[in-house]
Amino acid sequence: MRDALAATRTTLTALPGLGTVLAAKVIGHVGDISRFPTEHHFAGCTGSAPLDASSGNNVRHRLNTGGNRALNSVLHVIAICQIRDGGRGQDYYQRKIAEGKTPLKPAGPSNGCCPTWSTGS
Repeated sequence: MRDALAATRTTLTALPGLGTVLAAKVIGHVGDISRFPTEHHFAGCTGSAPLDASSGNNVRHRLNTGGNRALNSVLHVIAICQIRDGGRGQDYYQRKIAEGKTPLKPAGPSNGCCPTWSTGS
């Protein structure tokens, strides 16, 4: 897998929280990143962009359950690693907590072997 990743000449593994396996998954699911004109198109494809659920004067957003769920899962693992290991990801997380956002909390094992995370109280 390392040889195949090296052949792509990617710099993904230089990012915090991205090792060989996750970088290979990102490349496998995304392919050519230039097919996404903006980061908003990429977020929509991965299902990480919230959906508008507004009505009248009420402005709300809801969780997007669409998109490429496997790629969304990879992005989630990267985010958790960045929160855990420090750096810009942890700084962003701490800033959002200070703004009053609900912190991530353990939701219990989904299949008995790996923890899952949820937002909420």
